[in-house]
Order: sequence, then C-alpha cells, then structure tokens
Amino acid sequence: MKKTLLSFLLIVSVLVAMIIPASADTTVLTINRPSLPSVGESFTLTLDISGNPGFNALNVSLGFDHAVVRCDEIIQGTVADGMTFISNPNAIGGAIIGAVAISPATENGTIATFRFTVLATGDPVFTLNGSYITDIDDNKLPLSFAGESIQSDPVVLIDDPVDETPVDPIIPDPVKPTYQTFSDVSASHWSYEFVEKAHVAGYIDGYTDGTFKPSKNMSRAEFVTLLWKMAGKPKPTKNAGFVDVGSKDWYADAVNWAAENGIVKGKTATEFKPLGNITRQEIVLILFNYDGADNDTNPMFTMIYDAMPDSGLIASWAKTSFYWGIYHGIVEGSDNLLKPTGLATRAQVATMIVRYVENQTK
Repeated sequence: MKKTLLSFLLIVSVLVAMIIPASADTTVLTINRPSLPSVGESFTLTLDISGNPGFNALNVSLGFDHAVVRCDEIIQGTVADGMTFISNPNAIGGAIIGAVAISPATENGTIATFRFTVLATGDPVFTLNGSYITDIDDNKLPLSFAGESIQSDPVVLIDDPVDETPVDPIIPDPVKPTYQTFSDVSASHWSYEFVEKAHVAGYIDGYTDGTFKPSKNMSRAEFVTLLWKMAGKPKPTKNAGFVDVGSKDWYADAVNWAAENGIVKGKTATEFKPLGNITRQEIVLILFNYDGADNDTNPMFTMIYDAMPDSGLIASWAKTSFYWGIYHGIVEGSDNLLKPTGLATRAQVATMIVRYVENQTK
C-alpha cells in the first residue's frame, strides 16, 4: 500500500566517536548535522552521498520528531544540480525529496540541505525511511545509511519503515453503482459514480432534503473533516491554537488533528479560516501531506501540466503536490485547463477523494 504515515525509527549503536564505516564499494547516504541550538533558533542538516555509482533518480524521506523541530526549507544540493528536484518539508512522516535526470548524477557530496527551527528541547531522532536511488532503468541500487545523533552517537538508519497508519482508507467495490442516493445526482451526472462511492464509504454526506448539491463549493472545514473521517476520526492530542476554531465547533477535532499531524496549516499563524472555500490546489496539497508523498515508483512526478495554458497560476507552494496529484491521477485538467485557483465543488472533491483512495491503495 502506497499511503503510509511514516514512523520515527532509531537504532542506537555502541558509543564511539566515528560514523559507522562502510566498505569502499558501498554507496552510503549520510546525515550530517550540528549540535542542537536553543529553542527558537535555526540550524541546517545536510544529506550527503559517498561511493556514488551514478544514479538517475532518488527518493528520500527524512523522519524526525515534529514536536522538537520543524523543517522550514529544503535546498537542492550540488549532487542534484541539473536534476528535476522536488521537495515537501511538511509531509506527515518528515520531509521528502525526489530528483530525476536523463543522465546519471555521479558526484559525491551534498544531495540536499534541510533548514530546521528548534521548537522544544529533546532529540529530533533523524531517520531515513523508505529511501532509495535507481539507475536509468529504474532498478534500485545497493544502498546503506549512516549518520550522527546530537550527542555524536553513531546511528544506523534503516530504509524499511513501520506502517502505523491507524485506519487505512477503504473504498467500496468499484463496480458501477446501480442506484441513485441523491435526487440531484442522477446516473447521467458526470460525478455520479464518484459521489456514490464516496458516500457509501462514509466520507461525505448529503443534505436532509435528499440532495447532494454537487455544484456547491466546499469549505476548508468540510474538506478536513472528510479527510478526518477517512483516517478513522482519530482524537487530537492538542489544540492547534487557531482563534477561529472553537473547542465546540463541529470541525474542531478534525482541524486540530490535521494541524497536529502536519497535514494543514492556517491561512495565517493564528487563523485557519474554516468556513472559507477551498481551492483545487489546496486540496491536492492537503492530500499530498496526508499521504506523506511516499512514492515507490519513479520519483519524477510528471511535468505534463507545463503544457497547460494556466500552469503559471499554480502557486509555488503547490507545484510539488500538483506533480504528485497528476502523476497519480488524482487531479486532471478540463478544457485544457488545470484551474488550480478555482474553488472546489462537492462533486469535484468526491471525485478527487475516490481517485486518491483507488490509485493509492492499488
């Protein structure tokens, strides 16, 4: 299953001053970081490669304790210079990067630099989970991992994450529905199958008058609540601190859970704007964060949208997720347009959710 919520893994070895040595013919990914500064201060961590045999693509997930540090930025390193480079510092399990090129990258050195802010005292416990490099034929190359903890204790970082997803999304049998649940979504409506599947799965409801209102815009609170239902309605452990999300609001648990897990951010530092309408690019970004961007095929997420006339409207913060969304068939253009800033209707949301679950759980 592709969707995973990446866990934080650390195996501490005996206390020695040197990084665990690797054989001369082994390709090694190494985490290099300084001592942890004070709370509120920033620091950078580099991910380096040595013994590079030449790779055409890579996929790296850097796990860490979100309560201790926050990843603010990922900077492309010299090894990945000239490659198509994608990144998401806000994925659930950590921070992810992907890169791809036609010609192999053969240098040793820095693949990426991660800039962090310290949020609390403690050990962030950096790990590499589900990471790999491949050749031009998409064959995974032998790889080992090394690094240092804050105390300079060497650690072995493993690439087989434990899936601790509380509830996997489940979609009904994809057989075409033969019934009509909502009076305004007949079998001839373009979204009929998607609306029926999303409703039967329990992700989205209709109205008391028997309608679905497929053309009605969806709010940010409604979409996050839908995602929260998909996850099994987990109970948040803390309040996100949004002044416009009261503890008794029907969407409070959903918003606080999503914020706690790095799935959403506020429109500002203190406001979530729960009743504001959600855009198509916001939905894809939220799904991207929810999924953790665990791409187990080629990490190049496709550039097909570049040919679309409105590709320039995609916000810089949404480009990576749009690569991912198009690659996995979650978002598609219409009339040769992607409409990233367009408001998402209930029918569109039902369609994207079903595509996400069906494509990501194959």
